[in-house]
Amino acid sequence: MGVIEIKEVDYVTYGKVKRDVERVCSALKQTKSLKWGMVAYYGTLWDGVAKSGKARLDTRTQIIEGRAISHVSGKRLQCARVVGTDRRLRNDDHGGVGRAEVLVFSRYRRRSRPDLSGRKSGVCSP
Repeated sequence: MGVIEIKEVDYVTYGKVKRDVERVCSALKQTKSLKWGMVAYYGTLWDGVAKSGKARLDTRTQIIEGRAISHVSGKRLQCARVVGTDRRLRNDDHGGVGRAEVLVFSRYRRRSRPDLSGRKSGVCSP
């Protein structure tokens, strides 16, 4: 079982999805029956003078991913970003790009610890 937050934002920034990220992570930490959470958003950016809308959107969504990963660090949660297909947009003056993306949050899974018995501390062998 999981929880999903959905946003449509015209100007993509972390601030526009921050509350959703916090709400999903809080729900995952407080409710053990939840296994995952998602923040799905569709954002658009128009072409600028120096950068295309796609380049601007790529930069923004990478920043959003980095901020979401920073938010979950130390909370035994993990985050992954799923990137949708770009959709080219046009209006009277110029073009842009729109894209759906999803931040997927889940509990950090413990990995089994490797057996280090018999090895001396600080010594690595192939």
